[in-house]
Amino acid sequence: MAHARRKFTDAQKISPSKKAGKPEKALSYIAKLYGIEKRAKYLTAQARQQQRKQQAEPILNEFYNWLNSQHILPKGALGKAISYTLNQWPKLLTYLEDGDISIDNNVTERDIRPFTTGRKNWMFSTSVGGLKPVRIYTA
Repeated sequence: MAHARRKFTDAQKISPSKKAGKPEKALSYIAKLYGIEKRAKYLTAQARQQQRKQQAEPILNEFYNWLNSQHILPKGALGKAISYTLNQWPKLLTYLEDGDISIDNNVTERDIRPFTTGRKNWMFSTSVGGLKPVRIYTA
């Protein structure tokens, strides 16, 4: 959901109407979903799942209907945000099925960032010695 939100935030930044446009409407749906998650933070997984079914599912259904009712150019920022969200829709609903699953994967992405960065850096090393910085002396 964080990736979808980011796409709408990007669309909002370049939108001529900064207050009551379509990107803001999408962001308000997403904000409601995150508000439910904030209130459910300390519940058990089962109670969190039940709360999501009762409160988040109707918002998601309304959001989905709103997304499908929009007639936007697909190449614009808002069109790309809507297309991305609709293409990812089944994945965005996954968190409704299990109270242990987070609404987004920000924590996971933050935790694996050092490994993925290291992997890119280590890819061109042919030995352990190659990982050490080398001083180059110029005369």
